[in-house]
Amino acid sequence: MSEAESEILDLFLASAVFVVMFIALIIVFVINYQRRLWRQNNKMRQMEADHQKSMLESAHAAMEVTQKRIATDLHDDIGASISTAKLYLKEIEGGEQVSEILTKTMTSLRRIVNDLMPPTLADFGLKPALQELVQQANQTDALKVELDWMATQKRYPEKVQLVVYRVAQELLNNSLKHSKASFIGFSVSQDGDILLMGFRDNGVGFVPSEVEMNVGLLNMRSRAEAVRGNFEYRSSPGSGFQARLEIPISEVKTASHGDH
Repeated sequence: MSEAESEILDLFLASAVFVVMFIALIIVFVINYQRRLWRQNNKMRQMEADHQKSMLESAHAAMEVTQKRIATDLHDDIGASISTAKLYLKEIEGGEQVSEILTKTMTSLRRIVNDLMPPTLADFGLKPALQELVQQANQTDALKVELDWMATQKRYPEKVQLVVYRVAQELLNNSLKHSKASFIGFSVSQDGDILLMGFRDNGVGFVPSEVEMNVGLLNMRSRAEAVRGNFEYRSSPGSGFQARLEIPISEVKTASHGDH
C-alpha cells in the first residue's frame, strides 16, 4: 500500500470514528431528552391525578356536609312538628287513625335520616354501623345478609369509616334493586395498613361492559379514589356480583392531618 493510499485510509477511519461518535452523541442527547420529557409528563400526570383526587375528596366532603345538614333539619324541624301534631291529635275525637299515620311517617323519617347520616357510625364506629345496616336488610325471609368482621381495630379514621359505609350502602341497595339475590355477604378485614371490604351476592349478575357508566359504580369508585383507595368489581350473567374495596389507612390519616 502506497503512502498516499495509507493517508487516505487513515483519513477515512478518522472520519468514520468522528461520524460514529457524532451519531452516538445524538443518540445520547435524544435518550436524555426523552427521559426528561417522560419525567416531566409523568410529573404533570401525577399533579393532574392529585388535583382530581383533591376535587373528588372536596366534592364528597361537601356532599356529606349537605346530607348531615338535611338530616339534622329533618330530625329537628320535621320530627319535632310531627311529634307536636301527635300530641294535639290526642285531644281530638277520631284522631287515632291520623296519629297512626304520623307514627309510620316518623318511622320513615328516622330511616331517611339514618340513611343520610347514620348516628351509629359517628357514635360507635364502623362495625356497629355495618351490623345495623345488615340487620335492617334482614327484615325479610326472602333474603339473607351476613357480615363477617375480621378487622383488628374497633375504630378507624372518620373518612375511612364514611367511605366504607357509603360504599356498603350503595352495594347493598344495588343488589336489593337489581340482582334478585337470595344471599348477600360482606367481609371486612385488615391487611397491614390496608382496610379491605369484600362484597358478594348470588344474584343474576350482568355484563360489566354494559354498565361501565353506571352512576352507582362510578360513585363508589370515585369515593375510593378520593381517599387514595381502590374499588374493583366483577360479574357475569348468572354468576352474581363481587366487589372489593381497599383503603390505605395511613395515607388517609396523613391527608386528614394535612387538611388541618
